Amino acid sequence: MSKKNLVLGAVHAMEMEYISPFLLSLRRTGYTGDIAFFVSALSERTRAWLKKLGVTLVTIEGENPLPGLPVNSLRYFIFAPFLREKAGTYDRVMLSDVRDVFFQRDPFETELDAPLCCFEENPDWNLARSPINCGWIAAAFGKQAIERIGHHRILCSGVTLGTEAAISEYVTAMVEKMTVLNTDIPCLLYVTGGIDQGVHNYLVRTGAFEGVRCYGNGESLVWTLNYVDEGDLPVGEDGTILNLHGETAHVLHQYDRHAGLTVRLVATLGG
Repeated sequence: MSKKNLVLGAVHAMEMEYISPFLLSLRRTGYTGDIAFFVSALSERTRAWLKKLGVTLVTIEGENPLPGLPVNSLRYFIFAPFLREKAGTYDRVMLSDVRDVFFQRDPFETELDAPLCCFEENPDWNLARSPINCGWIAAAFGKQAIERIGHHRILCSGVTLGTEAAISEYVTAMVEKMTVLNTDIPCLLYVTGGIDQGVHNYLVRTGAFEGVRCYGNGESLVWTLNYVDEGDLPVGEDGTILNLHGETAHVLHQYDRHAGLTVRLVATLGG
């Protein structure tokens, strides 16, 4: 019997209007695997709607080891025990932002080229050229870390995909590194929004994982769109956004940075 796949996310203080593009577009692709959200500060209306769409909800308040930690970093701490508990249940797992992700194809319909798949941002920028990414890495690991890995392209921590075992190993490593940071540099995780991306880049680019592949932006499953001009995106005859190989892209991350694109995508979901 083949195993299921899992899409795993965390949602804090968002109503269904902000979550619906993610869920409706994912379900429209024909995806039949599991979806699990760790949630906090959601209305009963939104919780009921999520359950109706078959989403497994786990309340963060009951699982939170670090109260007050921003959800972008907290998610790894709550994903890790969940994945350990579910070990052997899933074939592949996608960790994903929720508010700004739109699906055009089932993200699991193609074979993986590596156990752990990470996705780059704009190819014209590297870590050293990006003030915000450079700042995250320097704050956590010192300026010498920039000298070591600054030449690499930026990896986005918002979407990561891999085998269940590889994702569990990755999440555990993220937790271990952030736990050390929380001890060595008190309050860093609490006051530096986005620090998880600095840790993500540091671990991957320093070779912490075996069997990892980093894909160029738009070269495979994911477009990360914050630093991409909307007019530069290839569009198919049916209006879908294509990857750089001329195929419909599976995942559009940060699509909401472009107002026109957002309107077009959301309109395809109907009323």
